Amino acid sequence: MSERADRSRPSWRYPRRETRRLVGIAALTVVSSAAVALQPLPLKLLVDNGIGGADVQGLPGQLLTAVGLGDLGQRGLVVLAGLLALVTALTFAAVTNGINWQWESAGQRMVGAVMSDLHAVLLRLSLRFHQSHEVGDLMSRVQWDSSAVYTAASSVLIAPLMGALTIAAVSWSAWDQSPSLTLVVLAAAPALAGVATYFGPRLEARAAASRAAQSEMMSFVTQVVQTVPLVQSYTAESRNLDTFRTLSDRTVVATRFSAFVDVLAQSVGLLITNTGFALVLVLGGRSVANGSMSVGTLLVFLAYVTTLQDQAETLLGLHRTYRSSVPSLDRLDAVLGSDDYVPEPTVPVERPRTNAPPRITVEELTAEYAPDRPVLRDLALEIAPGEILAVVGPTGAGKSTLVAALTRVIDPRRGRIRLDGVDLRDLALSDLRSTFAVVRQDPVLMPLSIADNIAYGAPNSTRAEIEAAARAAGADAFIRELADGYETVVGERGASLSGGQRQRLAIARALCSPASALVLDEPTSALDAASEQLVVDVLRALAGRRTVVVIAHRLTTVRAADRIVVLDHGRIVEQGTHRELTDLGGTYARFRSLQFTDDDHA
Repeated sequence: MSERADRSRPSWRYPRRETRRLVGIAALTVVSSAAVALQPLPLKLLVDNGIGGADVQGLPGQLLTAVGLGDLGQRGLVVLAGLLALVTALTFAAVTNGINWQWESAGQRMVGAVMSDLHAVLLRLSLRFHQSHEVGDLMSRVQWDSSAVYTAASSVLIAPLMGALTIAAVSWSAWDQSPSLTLVVLAAAPALAGVATYFGPRLEARAAASRAAQSEMMSFVTQVVQTVPLVQSYTAESRNLDTFRTLSDRTVVATRFSAFVDVLAQSVGLLITNTGFALVLVLGGRSVANGSMSVGTLLVFLAYVTTLQDQAETLLGLHRTYRSSVPSLDRLDAVLGSDDYVPEPTVPVERPRTNAPPRITVEELTAEYAPDRPVLRDLALEIAPGEILAVVGPTGAGKSTLVAALTRVIDPRRGRIRLDGVDLRDLALSDLRSTFAVVRQDPVLMPLSIADNIAYGAPNSTRAEIEAAARAAGADAFIRELADGYETVVGERGASLSGGQRQRLAIARALCSPASALVLDEPTSALDAASEQLVVDVLRALAGRRTVVVIAHRLTTVRAADRIVVLDHGRIVEQGTHRELTDLGGTYARFRSLQFTDDDHA
């Protein structure tokens, strides 16, 4: 077993949860191994005693005499041999089926638990993590790699235990039949161990290359499916198909190499075990010819050799399977063991249950997504309760990063943000995020009804509250024109709606929530002039009722703000009202001059 198979792996906690069931399986395995060792013995009774007429000697003879069957005769021994063979076969089948059922049940529970925990962890991991991993890659870990826990656990726990106990029981029984031939059979063990040692790392490397190729292909397919309108509008279908074929061919080649190494290892193992079988056949045949071994004993021993051969091949196969599953375990552990998440406070501070708009204080905030590449630098800002604050600035100035820090999607490298005097890191995440309702530039809708989407942040909302939020966001009119009105189920990510309709539903969702602070990240980017004016009216109506932070490029939106902050290179370079900043003649005035020719036009 490699060092990475250490039980400290996060993925190994799932087999440990099944300890009680594993103990029961281990007990059944002892019975199964004993049945395997006993199965060939009726053959010796049939050939040597029932057909050959020899007296039953040793322990079998003593047992028959003890139960009153010492004088059965040849015909009776033939029948007894058949009955014993039937009993041992049925016992083995029943116990083996029980083991398989118990392990299958435990395995499916493990896979289900892994998928559930992966989903939970992905929901907790930071924006930084999700920005550095493609969606298709994460999907493949949930869909494909989750079963690796079951595969690996079976390869190092249950099946090896069954194999080891069976080999021990059969070897002990074979030794009783012929110590010298048993040594010949067991001499293959070092060679088989050498095969496992040589091919193990190569199998793991090939499996890793195969999984990487599969993940890359899955990521590409996911990206294309999510951007089909873009692909079609630029007639890029053939280019995307060529790229997919290249990735597919790469995956096929990597998988084929992995299969080749696996088949090669299997072939070498079979050569070794079959060579041992041939030697036993020759040496055993000589022993029968010179009278030192009976025909029945040779047949029993050959059956044992076949069993040992099968178990050795099984163990080699398990080793190959485990080494092939290690890359998937590594991919699982990279997510399950990741510490790239926003931590919950040990003892969270409880905020008063109130709808009063909060005061937000930003103190010397420095935030970044990559080490030593700060996006916000020493930012200091005070947002009064009920104030509408607009944040403007060129692309890359740090506006969206400020939103991420406000909602604790990321934590700052230095400085802090306080909510009514309490550091955000001292609040429970659920408490903090329920304080903020966020409308993002690219709104995401769930494949639910429109009513359920609007009430997503407040699932107990009444229909009247849902419709009121829709009217405030300017969405009620188009919703009522749909075939099923508020019960219309939108497509995945709201694909059945226009960009402006999605944006208005996102605003309605924020307004319907009980959050006392509202963050709008480019809320009017997909709206026409009339719809944008509705948003401006909403902002004015919220004055004093909620603390509002508006991120915007379009200055027609921010003119309704109480105060405007101008960001550039992660720092505040100007702040004031629209008129004050216009008269200042600085960065904001330049933005204004690019968007408007005069105030009347504005």
